[in-house]
Amino acid sequence: MSNNFNIRKAAAPDFPKISEYYHKLYEGDEEQEFFGSKLDLDAFRANQRVLVAESHDKIIGYLWFVWYEHIKNKGVAYFEELYVDEKYRRSGVGKTLIEHAINDIKSEGIKTIYFAVGAHMKDSKEFYEHIGFKQSREVWFEKAL
Repeated sequence: MSNNFNIRKAAAPDFPKISEYYHKLYEGDEEQEFFGSKLDLDAFRANQRVLVAESHDKIIGYLWFVWYEHIKNKGVAYFEELYVDEKYRRSGVGKTLIEHAINDIKSEGIKTIYFAVGAHMKDSKEFYEHIGFKQSREVWFEKAL
């Protein structure tokens, strides 16, 4: 698979594909409908961003991250969702999305990133550890910046 892809801020036309990936990520989760309304309403507000990875005009992954004011004052941000199309995994897409997000939030004074990984998500845990995150609680990973 080609490693040629670029990262950009998501735009409204991207949300149908992002939503499709989200549903794959949470397949079987009864709460998944929350995403569509929450992301559509909030993704372009301050302190939240969605980045997409794109290859040949096709979205191949996304990262949604937030830093709320009450949390930002403490130097903390959260990765809400990261998904990379199965065909593009292990090609640097996820790592590159995270690197772009880190560059964005460092300028906001963020010092630590948190996110949750389900106990059953062994591949995800290995990925985050591989790129320098450490498990801080049962399902939380973090990285000091």
